[in-house]
Amino acid sequence: KNGFEVRYLTTCRYCILVIILIETNMDAKLQALQKATADAEKEMVKEKGAYEDSERRLNAAKELLQNMDPEDQKEIMVNDTKLPELLELHALAKEAYETALKRYETNRKYVKIMEDKIKT
Repeated sequence: KNGFEVRYLTTCRYCILVIILIETNMDAKLQALQKATADAEKEMVKEKGAYEDSERRLNAAKELLQNMDPEDQKEIMVNDTKLPELLELHALAKEAYETALKRYETNRKYVKIMEDKIKT
């Protein structure tokens, strides 16, 4: 009950000690999870910035190619541009951001579960 595991020992004073230790352990776990969630949020914000930056660079490169003279567009090869590198950078940034976002959302979900468990 109340999110605490109770182990019955031979005397009542030991029962109180066990409950206090388990409660302290739950608080410590919650604090550790809250710290991990805060760290995950910082990482997610950083990766989101990198992802948005890579998207801006990619869009700028595409726009430059689209605004080129039609005759020059016919002659240019994709490998003559930075487009392949920008596409790779964008894909890596997107993957890193999505991973960081999932980690943050998962941690946040478990913090809520633990907080609810401790409150009841």
